[in-house]
Amino acid sequence: MLMLSRRGLLFGVILIVGFLLLACGGDEEEDGGEATKPAETSGPATEQVQGVTDTEIILGTHYPMSNSPAAVYANSAYAMEAYFDSINDQGGVNGRKITFVIEDDQYAPSLAVEAVRRLVEQKKVFAIANGLGDPGHYSVFKYLEEKGIPDLFLGGGIPAFSDPPGKLRFVSIPSYDTEVKAELAYLQEHYSGKKIALLVQNDEAGRGSEEVFRENLEESGIDIEIVGAEYYDFTESVMTAQAQRLKATNPDLVVFMSAPAQAANFAKSARELLNWDVPFICGLVAGGDFYIALAGPEAAEGTIGMTYGPYLYTPGAEGGYQPLRDGMAKYKPEVPINSQTTYGWGVAELIVKALQNAGRDLTPESVAKGAESIKDWCCAACFAPVTLSPDDHRPQELIVFVQVKDGKWEFTGEWASIETTPGALKICPFFEKIVPNTKELTVPQG
Repeated sequence: MLMLSRRGLLFGVILIVGFLLLACGGDEEEDGGEATKPAETSGPATEQVQGVTDTEIILGTHYPMSNSPAAVYANSAYAMEAYFDSINDQGGVNGRKITFVIEDDQYAPSLAVEAVRRLVEQKKVFAIANGLGDPGHYSVFKYLEEKGIPDLFLGGGIPAFSDPPGKLRFVSIPSYDTEVKAELAYLQEHYSGKKIALLVQNDEAGRGSEEVFRENLEESGIDIEIVGAEYYDFTESVMTAQAQRLKATNPDLVVFMSAPAQAANFAKSARELLNWDVPFICGLVAGGDFYIALAGPEAAEGTIGMTYGPYLYTPGAEGGYQPLRDGMAKYKPEVPINSQTTYGWGVAELIVKALQNAGRDLTPESVAKGAESIKDWCCAACFAPVTLSPDDHRPQELIVFVQVKDGKWEFTGEWASIETTPGALKICPFFEKIVPNTKELTVPQG
């Protein structure tokens, strides 16, 4: 549930992680949806706009690029860098090349604060691009708001990031309250009358998700009983004790409100040490590719997960991801392509689209309007076209449920709409044939 981190993301995912007619082509109209026109221009941006010159746009981000979190998240930053390099080789954005500065925060809030202040006050960035992690970004998002720095498609799901929408702030993953409602729709369909237990990360993301889960469960009237909850700190990695205590509560299902490493260790401990075959359900971030890799295919088998975009190995998705494969091979051949890579590439596409729509007269206000003018546009990892507005700064449109089978995530045939902008839900052309539409689950209100 990140959970694109249940210390951020983030992962699926974050996240990996709800992102096609792949927008890899500089300033061209390549999305096939309704055209989004750049803002009217009045000449080059003035020198007073931080991080913008006649030839350059400086973007920055804070990411875990060292220590253990880097093994999961760093690939997203490298993918963003690769996409920006590809755009620069096509002439840049409205005649300007992107300079991308990555600051290592090691997934620590205190280091995130230092990194972002350095980016804003010393590196003089125009915007923060996909600052990653709930705890870290929660420590800096108000600072960016006060400084008037665009906060473009941040990597975190704490509801405060997007409700209400910040004037210059956009998110990249569904908020946890939205994710929880979709998850409850699945539980109502399959576990009504059953008992569940929770594994919760002990921070703003995990505790916040638990609170929203309990509140919505009560308000919706779904017949499900929570019989136990166990907590862990992000620095912990071994979940054997938590698995033992939750097993003693005898639940019919365990819900992970956690990061992928801890969810994977819990599954591995339950299956291999405790001989416990209870079903698991992961959120968007906990349920990415790393969950299967860390838990092992046998321990992960049968786990239910959630996603807002297809996987690289999804049958039928190959054509949509080809520009990503080509771009990574050219600019970052040493970086493996996985769910984190597709997430970073997709976020970079969104950022560039907003910059393109802003026009030549680039300011914080014009890039926000550029993002809000995105309509019916498909990115590399999008099931459904992105439509944003002044009231909707969240790009995801639907959540699809998946299950681990033979070491891969496969679609279950169930999905839930999470679109908040009025209008019929559409599917991106490349993915029309692979998005399961056999059953739309009803998302609880409240």
